[in-house]
Formats: sequence, structure tokens, C-alpha cells
Amino acid sequence: MKKVIKGLTACLFAVFAFSMFAGTAKASAATITELNITSPLTEVNAGQLNSYSASATTEHVSVEDYGSNTIWVYWPENGDSWHAFGGETPTAVDDGVTRYGVRLKLDTDEDYEIAESPSIVFNNSNITESQYTVFNKYDWGGYLFIGLGLVSHTDQTEQTFNLTFDFNGGATFGGQGVIVKENMVSFAPALNDAFLVSCFAEDLETHDCYPIEIVKGKVLDYVTVNGERYEVNVDDGFMFNQDTTIVYYWADMDLEEYEASDGQGNSVVFEEEEGHEYTFEVKKYSFTMTDEELEAAEISPEDYEAGKAAVMALTNEYGETIAFFEFEIYDENGRYIDQGPFEISIPFTDDMAGYELYQLVYVNMDDEENPYVEEPINLTLVDGFLVGSVPHFSGFALVGGDVPKAPDTGVLTTTAKSATILPMGFCFCYLFAFAIGFIVVMKSEINKQ
Repeated sequence: MKKVIKGLTACLFAVFAFSMFAGTAKASAATITELNITSPLTEVNAGQLNSYSASATTEHVSVEDYGSNTIWVYWPENGDSWHAFGGETPTAVDDGVTRYGVRLKLDTDEDYEIAESPSIVFNNSNITESQYTVFNKYDWGGYLFIGLGLVSHTDQTEQTFNLTFDFNGGATFGGQGVIVKENMVSFAPALNDAFLVSCFAEDLETHDCYPIEIVKGKVLDYVTVNGERYEVNVDDGFMFNQDTTIVYYWADMDLEEYEASDGQGNSVVFEEEEGHEYTFEVKKYSFTMTDEELEAAEISPEDYEAGKAAVMALTNEYGETIAFFEFEIYDENGRYIDQGPFEISIPFTDDMAGYELYQLVYVNMDDEENPYVEEPINLTLVDGFLVGSVPHFSGFALVGGDVPKAPDTGVLTTTAKSATILPMGFCFCYLFAFAIGFIVVMKSEINKQ
């Protein structure tokens, strides 16, 4: 128990103790001699002055958000100091004499203080010697006044900024680990799953969403926005009104082994996040479809033959194309699982007979719309099933041959398994819609604003 000191003695002791420890703390505080401030705000246009943002790149110094202390100020004609607008709406008048600026409330970390007359660097320019640069020191930090000049007469076009997404080794988008969206106007994004993960890019015409490809076993934990930590939820967000970098930080996911079947004899074994129910679907499109089957599928014989020829041209170096498969796994929330490895088992049917070697070949188009194939995946015939390990899921051509063939070194190229994966829900009928296209790839293009 602490003893309670009563009366005048207690008061004197408290005052003495406060003075002693305050003096000690002040004496030991580290002094900050230079303030580096950045802001997208570089000039003032006539009219109402809206909220702005600024940040300190000096360690142990932070800028209070726009509000009661971080405000607009003006310097009147023949004035000798900055004035606040008080209760009036901050408005800039193009009178040729009144200057406008900002007052920033700067806070320092514990055991740090700002010097009486620090150097001031604003957007990489030293403005210390300007008569309109004023710093008022306080124990908690201080007020910094920065002048922006008279009303600007430049074209008052809307400012744009760059938004950088750094996936930090835990994901890619279009095979890239860092994505920059350039020349975007200000907006207030919510830091939720849709903006950061599941609808990272959206086709404005079709409203199709394209997710980032997260490394298997990783789950997004939190992000930082220009170095400040934010949680990923529906309510958290920030104002994008300056060049901004969002860095992703990941946690390890608890994985569990699953086995799923489509009810038609196809099955798969894979590892994925525990605690879910997964559905496996397989669509098989034979290369020996009858006229009746084509009519039922609403595919014209001309499109069918053209599509077959295009696909075969891509895979004939490996053998004869037998069929086209599309594999899909999704959980109870409709989230598609496309990262393997997947140990698949396909029923061996009569139309597959007659070959010594069976392979699955993934075909796609790159960003320049050049076709390519990945290394064929060998399948083994075991007890009436073709089995093998697939690195990712999407559309594959089943090819039968006599002996393995080396990849062609001509027009087609072979890529690593980091290639862009076809969007789930791809329909085989698209193969027959374009003879020269052979396959439709819904490109994941980042919207530029």
C-alpha cells in the first residue's frame, strides 16, 4: 500500500517531485532539428478550402489529421502573422494580396522534443528561411505554419495520385508482386476483403471481379498505408489523396487434407483451410462429340471443328487431343480454390483408349495475346483411373500419345506454373467461338482512373 502524505507537506512534495522529474525528462529528451513534411497540397485555388492531408517523414513526429488544430490559415495584406478563419468557412479570394497556408499540429513521441528553430523541408524543398514559415514550440510538439502563396491561376484540374500495392511476398496479381495504379483521383476506399483481395480489379462493363492470387497457406492479416497499420475489415478505411503505398502482411493458415468427388467418378485430394466444406466439379468436353450432342450444347458444327483445330494446333506436339477438362473446387461461401497441388483421379473411358502415354496440357494467352502452353503433366493409369498431380486448376486438354515428346521451340512457349490462371467458370463453348482464339482469356486489367 502506498502511504498517503497529507496537508501542506504533501503539496510541497508533489510540486517538488513534478519539477524534479519534469526537469530530468526534459534534459534527457532527444532533440529533433529537422522537420520533413509531405503533402499533395501545393497550391491554393479560389473558393472554399476543403480538408487536406499532410504527413511527417521525420521519425518520432506525427501530424494531426485535419480538424480543430490542423487547419487553413491566411496572411492578410500588410499583415505580420498568420490568422485562423475562426468560425467562418475557410475560403480563398483571388484579390492578389492575401496569402494562404496551413497550420499543422505536430506531436512528438515520448522522450523527444523539437528544437526551437528546426529546419523545415516541405515536399523536398527547404523553406526554413521563408518569412511565411513559422514554428511555435510546445512541450508536446508544436504548431508549424506553411505558406502556399496567393490564389493560383493555373488550370484547376483535379489532382491525381499513384496507388501502390505491395503484396510483400504473399500474393501476386497477373504474376506481379507489386502493382501500381497510376493517375487516380482522390477517393475513400474501405480496407476490406473486396478492395484488397477478392475484387482487386473489376471489369467496368461486365462487373466481373478478379482476385489476387494468394500463396497457398497464407491469409491476409493486416496492411499498412504509408507506414500506418490498418486492420482488414468492413469499417476501416483511409482517404486516398496523396501518393500512397499499401503493404500487405500475412499470417499462416491452418491447412487440412480433404478428398472430394463430383459424383461422376472424378475425385481430388488436396490441402486447404480447415473448417470448410468443399465442392468438386468437373466438366468434360469430348473431341468426338456427335451432331446430337452439339445441338444439345448449342454449338454449331462449324465452330466446333474450328475450335478443335485451334486447340489441336497448340497441343499436337504432345500427341492427339482427346478431350478438354475444366476442374473447379469452391467452398461453401463460393470461394474458388485454384492453387494446388491437386491429386486428381479421372475415370478412364472408351474414348481415351489406345495410347501409351496420357498428359494434361494447360493452354493460355499472355498479356500480349500470344498463346503458350505449360509443361505437360503426366498421368498414370491405375485401376481404371488416370491419376496425377496438377499444380493449379483451370482448363486442360487431355492428350494421348505413344512416347513423350520434347516441347516445340517454335511459336509456342513453355512457361513456369506461375502463369496467369484462367478465371473459374470458363466455358468450353468459348473454344469454338473463335477459330484463331482457341480459348477466351478474361484479362485481369487494372482499372486506371
